[in-house]
Amino acid sequence: MSLLDVGERNLVLSGEVNRELEIGDQPLYKVKYPATDAYPNTLVSLWWIIPIVVIVVILDYLLSGATFSQPWYRSLDTAPWQPPAKVFSIVWGILYILIAIAWYLLYSRADENVRSKINAVFVINAVLLVAWSAFFSQRNLVGALIVLFLTLITSIYLWESALTINRWGATLLALYVGWLAVATSLNIWLVGNNDIC
Repeated sequence: MSLLDVGERNLVLSGEVNRELEIGDQPLYKVKYPATDAYPNTLVSLWWIIPIVVIVVILDYLLSGATFSQPWYRSLDTAPWQPPAKVFSIVWGILYILIAIAWYLLYSRADENVRSKINAVFVINAVLLVAWSAFFSQRNLVGALIVLFLTLITSIYLWESALTINRWGATLLALYVGWLAVATSLNIWLVGNNDIC
């Protein structure tokens, strides 16, 4: 029988690889083994990415949800380019969804070593977001600004990493970085134009 009749098929199903070598229509062997790093079971990643993002959203709301309506915040001298309070809620709601999607895209397409670093930085970034809400709700504007700088730095790292992994993930993270840059400028104005002692 000609070698042209020999075919190999690779299927990635449910986190496993099924490999079957056939001669003509007759299978010679069939081996099932766990998926390699090149074929990660990306569906599993959603089981922990989504809960982490949801927890961040809940904590953010509990810590700073009512901050913008409090008298101390309304008495602050805010930047001329600061958007209305309702815009913050809408933008952050959209961004949290985009962050989850970007995280999934990077996780599903990165190599194992890069994937572990990406996950670690995403988790650090999420913790920093919650920390910013905690500092800001306690009227610690300087502490909030420092945390926001760190959040921006980690976000830029994620965006730069995404450029070589997935362009859609990089695009989503670019929107996140852009908004953080605006938020940082607003926080800088608050620190520089208000009595924070």
